[in-house]
Amino acid sequence: MITNKFQKKAYDAVAAALPFKIDPGKVTVEPGTSYLPSPIKMHDYAAGVMAAFGSVVEHLGVIRGLPSQTMKLNRRLCGFHLNELQVQFLNGYSIIIDAWPMGPDNGTYRAKDGRYLTIIGLHPHLRDGLLSYFDCANSQAAIQRAVEKKTAQEHEDELALLNLAAGMVRTPEEWSAHPQGIATEQVPMVDIEQKTDKKKRFLGPAKHRPLEAYECSSSLTSSQALQQACGSLSRALMLSRSNLRMATGSLRFGLAIAGARKTYFST
Repeated sequence: MITNKFQKKAYDAVAAALPFKIDPGKVTVEPGTSYLPSPIKMHDYAAGVMAAFGSVVEHLGVIRGLPSQTMKLNRRLCGFHLNELQVQFLNGYSIIIDAWPMGPDNGTYRAKDGRYLTIIGLHPHLRDGLLSYFDCANSQAAIQRAVEKKTAQEHEDELALLNLAAGMVRTPEEWSAHPQGIATEQVPMVDIEQKTDKKKRFLGPAKHRPLEAYECSSSLTSSQALQQACGSLSRALMLSRSNLRMATGSLRFGLAIAGARKTYFST
């Protein structure tokens, strides 16, 4: 049974969108220490969502003739597997979203007004576009000098017009008042749209595995889909610094997550 209120809330958000019922009583979440300090309950969010995904698979197995199953998850591992590359730290540094392992074109810099701007130049076209905009070398010192010339909001507005990955770090309250924050507040956290009811294909009895004989028509596997759906949360966490732990970033560069639109996972 899921007893943590944040895990249960995430689980219930998925369950509410399903056309059938899933049973949280079949799921046990082992306690685990958070390895990524944050006021956002990332590990509990991940555990709740992954538990719901597992319950869906178990339900499909039952209706295909397999025996009912239980599932045990580890809270710490769920948080890690939310997006391994983007939430893994080495000696305090992110191994993918930081200037130390990736390059100065990835990181958070202080702007003219004392606010912070996060830039992401993971791909060559993003890196080249950012450096062209800042008109500087790809070094922390050079980018910092360039960022300090304007306010964080000015940078965000100008970079958005260039379709580059950058945004001002915001507090949860600021995000709730932002047009994109308001827009995401008005949609369900999980929304499933049924395309047809013709039922041209049925999954028959399963011999060994709940999803055997199932082929994913999308370009994403289920694991990749989960990472893409939840990855924005982990990207938002990368904006955190010791003095910015309550901040979340702008959705203008892809931090479009349903969970961040509320103080949903905050303490």
